[in-house]
Amino acid sequence: MSTSQDENLLQQEVVTCPAVGYQEVTVCVPVTVTPFGNAGTATTFCCGSPTVTTDMTPCAGTVNGSCMFKITQEMCVAVPVEFGATAVTGAPHVQCGDASAVDICTDCGFSAGGVASSATAKKNCTSCK
Repeated sequence: MSTSQDENLLQQEVVTCPAVGYQEVTVCVPVTVTPFGNAGTATTFCCGSPTVTTDMTPCAGTVNGSCMFKITQEMCVAVPVEFGATAVTGAPHVQCGDASAVDICTDCGFSAGGVASSATAKKNCTSCK
């Protein structure tokens, strides 16, 4: 085949035979709900007066400073906590129904997010419950 014949074939319009298939399906998506608790900002309450002393016995805990006196304070801490939950969907599952070359969807009675268009249409569709 010559180059000009190849070019002519490439320039020809590709003919297709369009077709539409229809299938009734039932889709299920698992949802996972996970509870959570988030701590809010802590509020500190001082209980009683501080104690100031020259007693140089070591304080409990880690040494972090060079003061020549110590202060102890009893406290109560309030921590607000919010409880809630998040929801995450899993992989969708599908149960396949009948397949057809005839439009079995238009008169099903429901559109995505819609409502039944007629009782007759809903009755005619095997997957519209």
